[in-house]
Amino acid sequence: ARVSFLRSRSMAFKGRAKISLREMRAILLAIKAGDARGAQKAAELHVDQARLSAKRHYEESVPVRLLRSSRTAR
Repeated sequence: ARVSFLRSRSMAFKGRAKISLREMRAILLAIKAGDARGAQKAAELHVDQARLSAKRHYEESVPVRLLRSSRTAR
């Protein structure tokens, strides 16, 4: 459930689906080529980019005052 929630946030940005597809193709090509290290790097890049996209979507959708208060509460 958490993955689906984060995926929906990550894919909310225009163009992210095409970029994500490119990233997943890079993973697949590395696997087909037997390049385990290349597949790992491509998968790590894909996950990191999805995380950044979801984070950006969250930050843009939450009112600034709420973000400030949650940062000071830490």
